[in-house]
Amino acid sequence: MANEVNYKVEFAQKYFNIKLCNFDVLRQVDLLIKDKKGNILLYIESKDIISSDTEHQKALAQVILTNKKQEQILNKVALIYKDKENNDYLELIDCSQNGIMFNNDINWAKEKASQPTKDAIDRINDRIKGNITQYINDEIAEFYKLLEAGASTQIDITGSNFISVYNEWKHNVIFKHEIQDEQDNINLFLVDILNGATYKTKIESEMFGEYEIELIREGTNLSKYRIMYADGKIDGIKYNGEKQTFYYEISNAEKYDFFWKKYKRPPAQSEFLQILEHSAKLYSEKYRKDTGGEYTPSCFVEKQNEILKEHYNLDDFIVFDPCAGVGNLQNQFGKDYKNSCYLSTLDQTDVDICKIKGFENSVQFDYLKDDKQPKFKYKGKELEITEIAKLENKKLMVIMNPPYQRIKGFKEDLAIEFFNKVIKLEPSVIVYYCKTEFFLRDTVKNYIKSNYKIKSHIFSNAKDTFLLSEWSVSQVIFDRENGDEITAEIIRADRYDYNEKSDKLNFIKSYIYDNSKPNLIKEIEKKIIENSTGHIIGQYCYLNSVLKISNGGKEKKSKITTDNLKWCLLSKGLNFNTHHRYFEWNYLVYRGGGERYFTRII
Repeated sequence: MANEVNYKVEFAQKYFNIKLCNFDVLRQVDLLIKDKKGNILLYIESKDIISSDTEHQKALAQVILTNKKQEQILNKVALIYKDKENNDYLELIDCSQNGIMFNNDINWAKEKASQPTKDAIDRINDRIKGNITQYINDEIAEFYKLLEAGASTQIDITGSNFISVYNEWKHNVIFKHEIQDEQDNINLFLVDILNGATYKTKIESEMFGEYEIELIREGTNLSKYRIMYADGKIDGIKYNGEKQTFYYEISNAEKYDFFWKKYKRPPAQSEFLQILEHSAKLYSEKYRKDTGGEYTPSCFVEKQNEILKEHYNLDDFIVFDPCAGVGNLQNQFGKDYKNSCYLSTLDQTDVDICKIKGFENSVQFDYLKDDKQPKFKYKGKELEITEIAKLENKKLMVIMNPPYQRIKGFKEDLAIEFFNKVIKLEPSVIVYYCKTEFFLRDTVKNYIKSNYKIKSHIFSNAKDTFLLSEWSVSQVIFDRENGDEITAEIIRADRYDYNEKSDKLNFIKSYIYDNSKPNLIKEIEKKIIENSTGHIIGQYCYLNSVLKISNGGKEKKSKITTDNLKWCLLSKGLNFNTHHRYFEWNYLVYRGGGERYFTRII
């Protein structure tokens, strides 16, 4: 009992305005919430941990019986509790439906809220089924704000909370056949939050003035999906493609309805556009690694545009992106400039998103399939980007974040393949995202061979920015005329770290990387082997920051001895420098015979 008392107080302090809460009042009300005028908003039954269906059903019956005992019977009451994993729950019960409070098949006078009979528990739970909305953890605070404001307690789906909604949706909206493809799952989620809505957009015309049309390209082919019902209940979602039809059947209609009770659908059009713009965040890290698809975070895009503004006048250029994805790299350019952007992407679904963002010059094209270039509609003709630039009397700028992966059939990493094909267009400027390691490997020869110069080179940690593992991502601006010469020996770059509070990249240091020095790790490993005499005290282990001290291991080359211990310790000490979190453990980074491999520019 003491735990329940403590829990409801802690719960109120965490999620409610404690000054407007009363405990153990009226007739067995555990927690009562009032508004600022003193009006009663909610009766709450409080439990500590509910770990079984039987306990849960009894608690739900108790809150209904408590409501019935009051002089003022409310249309909504709530149950609060936590589960075994310490998640907080608030379940809101709508008592205005199905004669919940006024059906005479229960002897209300004799029933005790503290110890309801099994008959009362069964009857009450049968009636309130379908009238419960469940809020978990942070959603409870959002619910309270809405309750206090006297608004609907359905939570809006926004560009800020859509990721958490999606993660919960995946666990609650279950299809009869498991959906393997993450893109399918994301499409279905976007369709589901629209709930059949079709937005409208304003069009201006010299002849007709301003008028509205239906926006049928809501993104990711959503116009080809339909939510299907049977006997008034959700049955599934149907996809009618040009070549194929799929039916995604819902496994549990009641669970589906239960989940969606707490969210308001559809989201506002402006919020839905925000969700589309950042929808790439819904992909798992594994999916993005496996497919080579990356979205470019806004912090990198903002820094990109700052640097471009410093060195170039965008009005002198038209922009081409051969691997545009959903157009994140160009989306901050502004509405007017989007007509000067030409985007090509592998998936038609991404073309739909690009077009709703205002990139009308967007096409589906497999850029690495052959030597051909995509064609765009220009004044009634189908033209390549170089022809359009010539007719516009503008220079060509390529901005791209290509996939970073090696796949069968290509000699180089796909990012290098994109670069090598793009330079055939002879653009004046290339804004290019890649692994920083490409400058430390033999792959740097591709950049040298291009005869471009480097106007800007910044790098940051992929874990902080792209939500991937800890390796370094570079943003490089290549220029045909101006900048530093590219060599295999000296790499110059500015390091930026991500600031979560400001959502921006902050400058840290400028570096010169001496790529001509020997591999430091290999040099140390030579020393370990050369000095493997002396008393054996363990084995060398390649796990980060680990040395294995044990008996045995005489027959192994990787032995630790009293003579080579300092070299073994040095090899592990490398993991504590500030660049380990950028480059991981590899031979490319650590250079020199024990000297510092980066020299700060002063």
